Amino acid sequence: ILVEKINYSLLKYSETESQFLSFERCQAFTKIQPEKGYKNLERVRKALQGGKEKREISLRKIEPDEGKIDMEGLFIKYRKDLDYVLKNITISIPARAKVGIIGRTGAGKSTLFNSLCGAFDEYEGNIRIDGKEYRELGLENVRSNLTLISQSPILFEDNILYNIDPSQSHTLEEVRGVLRKVDLLEKIEEVGAIDEVVVGNDISFSQGEKQLLSFARAVLNRKKLVLMDEATSSIDSETELLLQR
Repeated sequence: ILVEKINYSLLKYSETESQFLSFERCQAFTKIQPEKGYKNLERVRKALQGGKEKREISLRKIEPDEGKIDMEGLFIKYRKDLDYVLKNITISIPARAKVGIIGRTGAGKSTLFNSLCGAFDEYEGNIRIDGKEYRELGLENVRSNLTLISQSPILFEDNILYNIDPSQSHTLEEVRGVLRKVDLLEKIEEVGAIDEVVVGNDISFSQGEKQLLSFARAVLNRKKLVLMDEATSSIDSETELLLQR
């Protein structure tokens, strides 16, 4: 009995310590400064404090008409006290072009990739989308008009409908259509309705199927700019062929 009591006490001590660490992290997050470039940050903050959901906040969005990207004399560094990791990059990518960035490890592929997502405050030069300067567009506009498919699929602990359409701006039939395109509709409907099946709870997906859900989300959004970061590197060959189609 004494051993059981000691084990129970140690377990509760570990749980309490873990909860205190979580609280400490939450405190640290509240002190992080917002990224530069959000033009409507104060407006969003006030709306959220008033109990509104983010998708209901009306912001003036500027969508790319074509998707043409121009970079002129781009210098990027991660922090002010560090050296530049990209120097004097000048690129012009026509609208609707498919471009692949190839280079050895550490060449700066991901850095260039992340610069389009607005990940860096410290940069010199110009990034233009359809002739509009990146700094003028604002991060909320730029990021809401990009589709990002990463190497590791990102899914939410929610139902399939929310995972495919987080903004809830499409009809159920449109969501069913993209799931049919990525060959997942039949599997999901065997378990239950799209708006009821919960990822990780009602259904278990393989790595390839999770990536297919990410692609379904991208197809549904139909953005002018789609960024893929080695999206097929960690999936099987059969799934890759489906994604290529």
